[in-house]
Amino acid sequence: MSNMVTQCPFLLYLLGVVAFDVFEEGKTTYHIDRIIRETGTVVSNGMGEIYVNSAIDDKSDVAALMKVFTEDNAYDDVKFPFTSSIKRRFKTTEEGVSEMCEVIERNRAEAAEKATEKAIRNLMDSCKWTIEQAMAALKIPESDYPKYMAML
Repeated sequence: MSNMVTQCPFLLYLLGVVAFDVFEEGKTTYHIDRIIRETGTVVSNGMGEIYVNSAIDDKSDVAALMKVFTEDNAYDDVKFPFTSSIKRRFKTTEEGVSEMCEVIERNRAEAAEKATEKAIRNLMDSCKWTIEQAMAALKIPESDYPKYMAML
């Protein structure tokens, strides 16, 4: 087999951070390899997979970092000073809380627009209505019609 296939450096990683033990083997991290079953040879297609389980605390640095990420009042200024300081800023300073509120509001508004767009599409498909009829039925203000027309 060519070295290009067996020794290909990873070009892309899929990193899954999960709040439960996805493989139920009691590990904090799971590195997934591609293996040829018949020969046991590890091969690479340029993509790596790592799952990080935040439910297991094996006292590793990864487990400690997951605590900082997932537990409300967990900080570790010795091991993760940058991450802890950013988290503390977002949670405890007026500027940080304001910034987080803006992000949450922006995400909420985007989700509402997507839900409205989906509702318009559903009415158009199910009822065979025009876009205008669907928006009128949903009581969308006429001033918002151009926005949704552009989305559809």
